[in-house]
Amino acid sequence: MDRRGTTAFVLGAGASFHAGYPFVRTLGSELLAWMKVPRDLVSLDFADAAAFIERGFGNNIEDIFNGVQERISHRGDGWVLLANHHKPALIEAMRQWFAEIHRSHATLAYERFAANIVRPGDTVITFNYDVALDSKLQRCGKWLVGDGYGFPVEPLPAGSTVRILKLHGSINWLAVLFGGSRGPFAVSTEGAFGRRPVFGSDDLSALGY
Repeated sequence: MDRRGTTAFVLGAGASFHAGYPFVRTLGSELLAWMKVPRDLVSLDFADAAAFIERGFGNNIEDIFNGVQERISHRGDGWVLLANHHKPALIEAMRQWFAEIHRSHATLAYERFAANIVRPGDTVITFNYDVALDSKLQRCGKWLVGDGYGFPVEPLPAGSTVRILKLHGSINWLAVLFGGSRGPFAVSTEGAFGRRPVFGSDDLSALGY
């Protein structure tokens, strides 16, 4: 708590366990298991990607992400297939899996935290990727996606009285290359990925919009 009476809450990775999200130590194995379940997909083969990734990097989530990125960066064995197919499948699978968890689990602790504990002016610092708390704060009228993560997102609703700072990123943060340009372009001073993530319609729905 600072001199103005506001509070910074720090939530570790286990804070979302009650909402159905796994601990980090089992995140990789549970994600790969979810990807291997037969399902109809148009463009991404989750099962094939899971098998390739598990053979090459094991099932620890940190080893997976670090290993995938290192192999692509150093043009290691199979890097083209990894970059163009298996990495996108891994990322999309994690987004879909987290969305499924979000829809199917109650989050009573977050509901009470958002409604009764967090006050205007407070900041929540979290190591969690999910949007379970974000959606509860939005429903309480204390948080808005247009500025609630600490950066402006025009033209989405703004005016948050509580900020959420996600130190490991968020499952709903997407990147659009070159500002979404489809024609000739030059990279701006903000870089190819821009200065902030973008949000898909499904992600906004999960936040209550």
